[in-house]
Amino acid sequence: MNHPLRIHEIRLPWKHTPMNPHYAFVREQIVALLNELGLCEEEKEKDRRDGVITMGAYIYPDAGPNELLFGTLFVLWLFFFDDIFDESKFLKGESSQAAERTLQMFRTRQPPVNATTGLSMGIVQLEKLLLRIFKMAKDLAHGPYVISRFMETCEFYITEGAIPMDKFRFRKELPKLDEYLAVRTIDGAGEACIVCSEIVAHLALPEHIINEPRIKRMREITGQQIVYSNDIYSYHREKIHNNSVNALNIRCLTKSFNDALTDQINQVNEWVLEFEALKNSLYESTLWENNLDVYITGMENTMMGCKIWSESCTRYDLNALLHITPDKNEFPER
Repeated sequence: MNHPLRIHEIRLPWKHTPMNPHYAFVREQIVALLNELGLCEEEKEKDRRDGVITMGAYIYPDAGPNELLFGTLFVLWLFFFDDIFDESKFLKGESSQAAERTLQMFRTRQPPVNATTGLSMGIVQLEKLLLRIFKMAKDLAHGPYVISRFMETCEFYITEGAIPMDKFRFRKELPKLDEYLAVRTIDGAGEACIVCSEIVAHLALPEHIINEPRIKRMREITGQQIVYSNDIYSYHREKIHNNSVNALNIRCLTKSFNDALTDQINQVNEWVLEFEALKNSLYESTLWENNLDVYITGMENTMMGCKIWSESCTRYDLNALLHITPDKNEFPER
């Protein structure tokens, strides 16, 4: 039976990435570190932790143990940081304060200068985790240029993605679709994840390659594919948590749910076709070489890893979600 959200129609033209053979070792290391920091003490947080560790093993299938540990910890940090805005256990003032402190950390690469008095322990613990990630990035990155881009893309994610997305949630009306996509793409932290993949692969691509228009567009597509697909996978979960800021909900302002879903899936698949066309264009150009191949493969693995995780994790398990939702009419026609 096909999935009601038609996730089987979201297509990626690459083989499923195999799970990294260092998964078990890295999981053990991460569980110990998070226990040391006092993170992931609740059952739902442990479930999230285990899911993201699995996702990391698919995003970085060829990484060594230390590289996989770094890449997975960064993805975990992104999920934890996003929870500061999403979870009710953090107050509005706390989320703003946490964002400012984290921005300061990315700009200075040091702990925040302000005291932690009055902050939730979860925020303090998250800052300690980020400092561990900084140290690992410095040890693994192939040169200061890559580290600088890593910090800059993370800062960009917060200022132009996470904070504006949080503001959307407090608006009386949903944003326009184009406005939403521009912010949501950055909120997905795709650019930062791609630089993370560079660090994992020990790459140091020159600036003219990083800024080549086709490559810039491929990075953007990677981010767009991930977040628009996620808006499909997470649709029911967001309904349960009364979060209407989702591309499908915005499309449903003018279309039926099924038509909105069709448009969303078609858009995601069109982006992937564009990605492949750009890749083929680069392959036929004088720019193509092994490091660029590895770099692009990192983007493909990021999209595929997110897909594998989204279609298997309990977070988006449709049967479980429908079991707890009070709304039996899951597919309203408008």
